[in-house]
Amino acid sequence: MYDKVSFWVDRAATGGQYEAIAAYLDAPKEQTDLSTGEITLFGGVGGLKVTRHTAGVSIVGSLPKFLYDGSNIPALDRHTTAQAIERISDTLHFDMSVAKVTGFEFGRTFIMQHPVSAYLVHVPTGKAKGGWKCALDEATSEGKPQLYRLERVFQRWPTEWVRLW
Repeated sequence: MYDKVSFWVDRAATGGQYEAIAAYLDAPKEQTDLSTGEITLFGGVGGLKVTRHTAGVSIVGSLPKFLYDGSNIPALDRHTTAQAIERISDTLHFDMSVAKVTGFEFGRTFIMQHPVSAYLVHVPTGKAKGGWKCALDEATSEGKPQLYRLERVFQRWPTEWVRLW
């Protein structure tokens, strides 16, 4: 199903935790723009990349990897997505329910008998920016199906289309 998700939380929505975010990150680093004086904080938490900008906080990463401690094999449904978002809230100490989804990527594995290109001619391209990516993950012995990965990657999908939870 979906894997990588990008969130944005406005500074005011962090509920006073904006300054304290550095304490919750693994290996936080600051970067100062010498021309503007803007200080950006970078770090991670559970495999998610967290960036504190002047205007707010950006969180990008794989929700399954975050929820399942490094494994993105299990697919998320509405309930496990809510659990992952609650876990982010608990980890960063602010309410993620106010976060805006700014992008996400889909991925799925299918067992196929023919090369991926034979199937792509039948798949619509959709309305979002992005494209199809294909990869031969694993070839089995002769006469058996091959395992191909077929992903539809969407970037900057309009948030009004997103109804994950």
